[in-house]
This record gives sequence, C-alpha cells and structure tokens, in this order.
Amino acid sequence: MPQKAIRLTDVPAAGTDLEDYVAALFHASGYYVEKSLVERDPDDVLELDIVATRYTEKHPDSIIVEAKGGKWGYTDIFKVVGWMRYLHQARGAFFVVRDQSKDVGRVKLRSSRMGVSFVHLDDFARASQIFEEAELGSPSSSAVVNLWRFSSMVERKLVKNIHSDIKVRPEAIGPTEILRYHRLVNDGIFFTETHVETLEMLYGAYKDHPKLTLAAAQELQNGTYDPNPALEQNALIREALIQGNHNILQSSLYAEHRARLAILRAAVNLCCTYPGGYESSLESGSDEWNAYWLLPQTFREALTWLSAQRNFHLYALFWQQFLWGWGGFYLRHIQETEFEWMSKYSGLPSADIPSALETFDRFFPMGKSSWITESNYTDIVQVKLMPMAFQGIGAHQRRQEYDDAKLEKIGGIGYTVTNMKRWINLTVDFLGGIYIEEPDELA
Repeated sequence: MPQKAIRLTDVPAAGTDLEDYVAALFHASGYYVEKSLVERDPDDVLELDIVATRYTEKHPDSIIVEAKGGKWGYTDIFKVVGWMRYLHQARGAFFVVRDQSKDVGRVKLRSSRMGVSFVHLDDFARASQIFEEAELGSPSSSAVVNLWRFSSMVERKLVKNIHSDIKVRPEAIGPTEILRYHRLVNDGIFFTETHVETLEMLYGAYKDHPKLTLAAAQELQNGTYDPNPALEQNALIREALIQGNHNILQSSLYAEHRARLAILRAAVNLCCTYPGGYESSLESGSDEWNAYWLLPQTFREALTWLSAQRNFHLYALFWQQFLWGWGGFYLRHIQETEFEWMSKYSGLPSADIPSALETFDRFFPMGKSSWITESNYTDIVQVKLMPMAFQGIGAHQRRQEYDDAKLEKIGGIGYTVTNMKRWINLTVDFLGGIYIEEPDELA
C-alpha cells in the first residue's frame, strides 16, 4: 500500500484553502477566530469569511476579514466596509493573492482611510512577515500556522459529515438536530445585539439538547430518536471515543464542545464589558435584568467566579486553542513544560492555566465528576468527550513542539505515546490519508 500524508498546498490560491490559511495566521498571532459566519433571516443576508478578536487589557478588539483568491476590485473592499458599518465594527482586513495590475500602495492608502487593512499575499514564503507588516500581529511560526490549517480541515470535515449523513439517512432526526445546533452556535449567536441575548439563546439551545450525542447514538443504534434519553451510556459512543468510529457522533461531540466554548466566550465578553460586575449594572425590573435572572444559577455563580480571575479575558482564547489546537489534553509528567508553551501561544500566564482549566466545571458542572479526567494507564490529562481527530492534531503539535517526529522522547507511563500515535493515525485516516512519520506534515 502506498504511503500517503495530509499535505498542505504551498500556495492556497482561492476558496476555503485560502480562508483557512488567513484564519491560521490570526490563530497563530493570538486571536480568537470565528469562521464562515452566515446571517440567515431566513434567507442568507451575508456571509463573513473570518472574524478575528484580540483580547488585550480586557478589551475585545474584533476585525472583519475577507480573503479573495480570484478577481477583486474596490467594490469588494466597499462590501467589507458595509459589513463593518452594519455590524458596528471599526476594523476590517482584505486579503488578496493577485494584484489585478493595480497600484497596491494606492489601494492600501485608500483602504486604510476606511478602516480596512489591505494585505497583498504576493509571496507565501513571506506570509507571516506580510501579516506583521500590515500591523495585524506576529504569527508565532509557520509550523503553528500549518497546525491551524490542519485543524480547520478537521472542522470542515466534521461539518461536511453532518450534511453527508443527512443525505444518506434523510429520515433520521439526529443529524438534522446536530446541524441546526451547529448553525446556531457558529452563526446565530454572532448576530445577536447584546451579550445577555447571546447567553439566552445559547443556554436555551443547550437546555434543549442536554444529551445530543447520546440521542444521536441511540438513534443510530435502534432507529429511535429521543432528545432526552434515559440511559446514560451507549456502546457506539464508547467506540467513538476509544476507536474514533462513527463520524456523525464525532461531529456531534464537536458541536457540543463548540456550544460550551461559545457560552464561555459570551461570559468573557460580558465580564470585559462590565468590569465592575454585570449584575450590579442592571436596572431592577428591566428586560435585561429579567433575562439575566432566568439564566441558570450555576452560570450566574460561574460568572462571578470568572470576573474575579486575574486574566479571565484570555480564558475563551485559551480554551479555543486547547480544544482545537492542542487536542484538549496536556501531559501530566511534563506539565510545567506543557504549560510554558501553552502560555507562549495563548498569552495566558502558565500560573493561571490551572484556574482556566476549571472553567468547564464551573459553567457546566457534572456533579462529583470533572470535565478534566486523568488515567492510571497514561500521563494524558484530557477533556472528556473530545472528537478524536482533534486529539490527533494535539499529538501532532507535540511532535512539532518537542522536535520528536516519532514521539520517542516524550516518555510517560503506559499507553501515553501509543495513544498519541494512534490518534495521529486516526486523524490522518479521517482526513483521507495514510500514516507516515514526518514531523513537517500531518502524517
């Protein structure tokens, strides 16, 4: 059998490849990144390629980003300006590959007057430098940029698999519910007007889907969909978590973690907006006051806890990187080293990482259990219910971070290295390749 790997194009000229590349530059520069945002009312009103948010000094600063690989003109830049006005955003960025025989310097000047950074990616070997020259940030390394491109491939494949399953099983309820949930979390909440409205929508959907993956698994097993199944365990979920099987369940696990991340991000934004405390800022009896008190008590208590944390503004960014870039795990036997490089990429001081890791337990308590679980057979400390393809991305990150192509130097007890190698294999298989051991590609 020929050996294959998931290789990235050196010049992502157009389409989703280019969008993922540009998004990866923002990820690698310490931004919280949202992609492919569609406002449906009910028809598609607008679609944003990327919205990137930097959290500095507890103040979210967002940029609306468009990436064009083909023909472009001033009308495309004006479209970005229109989106900025419509969404009350002060900054935009417009990335192009071709110069269209225009005076790039003049285009940059005119764009800057409208609050838009014009970025001409004329040389992808210098992409990070060009990004930095546009005063958008400093990507940490080309390896990290590529890591986020792989991560975006996983995300797109997970969403694509939902659509595929709907076509294959049009009578099934689970896949349609998963897609609806994903669209609300990815798209709907972005276009809400207040933070509390965002939280109302998210918690309402979260309450309506208390066991989404379990319900989808039971329907897959016996043909019956129950949104609140009585059973707590299912053999198919176990296979999904241990063996990486059942693509629709992997997609559902992803949608559920996306929802938790979105709730955390909305809470962070709320704390940033009201540094003196959101509850104390509300007028008793107002619509917003009533809406706030309808939110779960666990959330209100978690919000108070979050606002008291020294660097709470970086918690959503940390969790986005932790879940989709680092595989939702860290290695216990080299915890200090792991936290040091996590701090370098997220900006969150390593001393604050244990507190940040408490966040899911604070906002989504599991009784006497925890979202962060340890094993007696490995040194892997991981988030429960992670889609396995992201665990493979995280294992690949360790190969790069420790310059350890075969994961032979990392060590750890029991199945630590074996599990990470298996996750990489399964991720490559998920994306359509076959494992080979080279550190500079997902292989």
